[in-house]
Amino acid sequence: MTRAQGRTHGHGRVARFVGLRTFAGASLLLVAACSGPRDGSRDAAKGSVARDTSADSAFADSVLRAAEDIGASVTEVESVEPAPLRDPDAIRNALRAYAGGTYIGELFAARDSTNYRWPDRAPLRVWIQRSALDGFTETHRTIVRDAFDPWIATGIPVGFDFTDDSSRARVLVTWIDRYESRTTGRTRWVHDQHGWIVGAGIELALAQPDGRPVDGASMQAIARHEIGHLLGLDHTADESNIMSANVRVPELSEADRNTVRLVYKLPPGSLRAP
Repeated sequence: MTRAQGRTHGHGRVARFVGLRTFAGASLLLVAACSGPRDGSRDAAKGSVARDTSADSAFADSVLRAAEDIGASVTEVESVEPAPLRDPDAIRNALRAYAGGTYIGELFAARDSTNYRWPDRAPLRVWIQRSALDGFTETHRTIVRDAFDPWIATGIPVGFDFTDDSSRARVLVTWIDRYESRTTGRTRWVHDQHGWIVGAGIELALAQPDGRPVDGASMQAIARHEIGHLLGLDHTADESNIMSANVRVPELSEADRNTVRLVYKLPPGSLRAP
């Protein structure tokens, strides 16, 4: 057995713990807000006003429990993913060739020069919950499905296949009534000892903290932001990017696209020079 390593993240600062990485969702100036304590100490602790618990896979249960108890150890099954190939010259060449027009420097500064990404593989199965919460409609599921499209269009070697069986999914999208803090979304993923992401969950709020519903355009922008976290991206200070902690734009920027492409040109794990 191996222990997956993880961190909790909110607005760029990180607190280490074992097994899980949590991203507090984005704050929408045109929309609604995402936040979370910068040190990660309050992000999961405040929890939700009303959570729909109909997700029925063991993975969903373990990820959500761990996220609500930051500091707890989360033991993963032994990783079956191979160790990545590491060619220092190839890494340096990729960074020289493709780092321009990206915020890869911010990402690595927040992570001690460590890259996290999914393995190249057949499409990841995604399960989007049909929620019993008030205000939920099938349109919410459609919005989230569509939010994956611009990330797929970047050409990264990760695709998505949607399923109605949560037990077969590697990515789970669930819903919450609203958060008590200025948060409208949260992404959690687990990575193994190599830096491969091996499972993830996105949680989206149907309403803002004051009870106003999150409208369709705002939901789509929030979902696009959270999918960026799902793929391994962190927040960036430039608010013209979808991955800004304060989401002010509805679409991916060229920097968003270039950054995720570079993440997937590099191997996972530490990229520090030996």
